[in-house]
This record gives sequence, C-alpha cells and structure tokens, in this order.
Amino acid sequence: MIKNIKYQISNIKCQINFLEIGNWKLEIPGRSQVGFTLIELIVVIGVVAVLSTALLSVLNPVEQIHKARDTQRRGDLSKIQAALEFVRSDFGCYPASGCSGPSLDSVPCNEKLVDTTSGVTYLDRMPCDPTTKNKYYYSSTNGSTYTLTACLERLSDPQKKDCPEEFSCSSEACTQVENP
Repeated sequence: MIKNIKYQISNIKCQINFLEIGNWKLEIPGRSQVGFTLIELIVVIGVVAVLSTALLSVLNPVEQIHKARDTQRRGDLSKIQAALEFVRSDFGCYPASGCSGPSLDSVPCNEKLVDTTSGVTYLDRMPCDPTTKNKYYYSSTNGSTYTLTACLERLSDPQKKDCPEEFSCSSEACTQVENP
C-alpha cells in the first residue's frame, strides 16, 4: 500500500504541494509555496511609486492643460482678428465709435458677429475665454487700429505681455493681437 501511495504521490507531484489521506497530511519535499513574499511586494510597490512620481514631475499635466488653454486663447484671438479684417474691408474701419459696421461690444459669447443692416456674418461664433467664459478685451479708439487682449494662465509663457490697465487679469500675464 505504501508503494502505491508513493507512486500516486510521484505522479501528482507537479500538481499539488501535499496529499491528504484522512487525518494524515503528506508533504512533498522540494516543492515551494506559490506566491510573493511581503518584502517582494513592498519593493515592487516602492519602485512603481518612484517611477510614477518621476513621470508626473516630468510631464506636469497641470502645466500642459494651462498651455493648451493659452493656445486656444491665441487661436480665438486670431479668429476675431480675421473677422475684424473683413469688417475693415467692408466698412473702411474697425468696430469703434464712429464706424458704421457691427459692434463687438454688443455680441455676447457664442453668438454671431453680424452686420444688422446688410445681414453679413463676419464670425459664426464669438469666442470666449475657456475658463472664465468671458469675452476677450477689444479696444479701438479711432477705428484705424485695435488691440485684442486675453489673460494667460502660464506666467512662464515666453510671449506674455503686461496687461493693459483697463483690463483686469488675475494672472497679470496677457497676450495681445494688435492691428499691424
């Protein structure tokens, strides 16, 4: 009978760590427990934590989000600038007091810039700041020049300018587009 048990144990040696017969437990020598030790798990978790911290410090996702929104602001100012050039080609001046074209001040965010007399649409949607949802600052004193201003989130932006006094900006960093 013992030979039979040894034969059965040797046949299933690769499959189990022990064999139970009634109240008897026969362990198979040379077979280690499956799994990781606590030290191994702690070391792996520590390495993953260090690598993820290093990766986050290099990528800096918050800075990337600020950079993307600043890029959107510059794109919005370019769209408004293109619309202003169309207004100037039609009316001979930029929107200002004394100019007969459409007024930027009367157009709310996400609405069309339309000349009410001719019905010409100059801008399908008036862009707004992506975070504050406010309009960008436009100023033109005589209709021959203008300045468009937007707040920037990144103080480290290489193209930042000082904000005009009449324009309140929380970051004190602005981007401007002026009539050439």
